[in-house]
Amino acid sequence: MNPEHILPEGFSLTYGIRQTQLATFRDSLGHPVRIWPKVLLPSTTVIVVEDLYAFPWNVLVHQRADNQHWGFPGGAQEVGESIQDCAIRECEEESGYLVHLYRLTSVDSDPMHGAIVQYQDGPAQYTNLTFVATVLSGTLRVSRESLAVRWASIHDLPAPFLDAHLWRLHQALMHVHESKGHTSFR
Repeated sequence: MNPEHILPEGFSLTYGIRQTQLATFRDSLGHPVRIWPKVLLPSTTVIVVEDLYAFPWNVLVHQRADNQHWGFPGGAQEVGESIQDCAIRECEEESGYLVHLYRLTSVDSDPMHGAIVQYQDGPAQYTNLTFVATVLSGTLRVSRESLAVRWASIHDLPAPFLDAHLWRLHQALMHVHESKGHTSFR
């Protein structure tokens, strides 16, 4: 028997599964997601370290103006730019630093783990590529997207810190210090 024949009129099995699945999603701040994102966006996160070989790392963090949470520089890719250029541009815009991308350490897009961001005009789902980088030049400064920007030890990160960024930091540490040599996906 086809299960579609026993469902109420106007209810599809696929829609029911999608709604159940949606109820389990959490946005970037840990809140439940109530409507499906209509936008998919490629994006970057840049974990800028003062010295790749000094442990514990000192990393560049900024307090976001949109949600007051701390995290790493990054943002959405623009039409016409590579994902690497996006990472470099976003970092310079948000911190004042021009960076050298050292390694891609993770790719995440899982809507159950913070890939959805809820904006006033509706939610968006991000596919994020995280890079570890070092500073080439520039002067540390606050941007219009940040309330504060500073260096912090990975053992003393400011709060509240974005959960997805903590996962990305963990992946970066595994791949750079433990020489796993491959990119993590989630």
